[in-house]
Amino acid sequence: MWKKRFFEEKKKTSPLEDVCQRLRNQIDSKQQKLMADLGKLNGKPSATRNHQLPSVKNNGKMQASKLQHEVEVTKRQVETAKIKLTGEMKLRHQAEEDVKILRQELLTKKIRAHIAYRDLERTRAFVAHSNVRSHDSELAPIDSNPTRAIS
Repeated sequence: MWKKRFFEEKKKTSPLEDVCQRLRNQIDSKQQKLMADLGKLNGKPSATRNHQLPSVKNNGKMQASKLQHEVEVTKRQVETAKIKLTGEMKLRHQAEEDVKILRQELLTKKIRAHIAYRDLERTRAFVAHSNVRSHDSELAPIDSNPTRAIS
């Protein structure tokens, strides 16, 4: 029952994961574009200076933004790994339960087969023993004169 629901939900999840991945890619591209724009601002010459020095404020913003983005990506990866692990653990537990049930059924069937075989062997032995007795009685000498037996 659980396994059936799991696979139904897994079928529904695939399209949603595709949409989510597409949106993540859009966020990543916008993040990269923002980083590139901030990098360009750092490279522009200052009006008061003749040489190019990166702005300390912009540099800090870029580093903070990069770190925040990396933290978000790492959190998503951890969350995805946890979800997969949970699903795999449930599947493993279900498989273990199925194996236990199958082993118990196999043991029961083996016991029934052994009992049936033993009963069959007893029946064969009884029939063979009965046939030997009846065969022995058939081999007893028959008197050819029936009148002697009456007197």
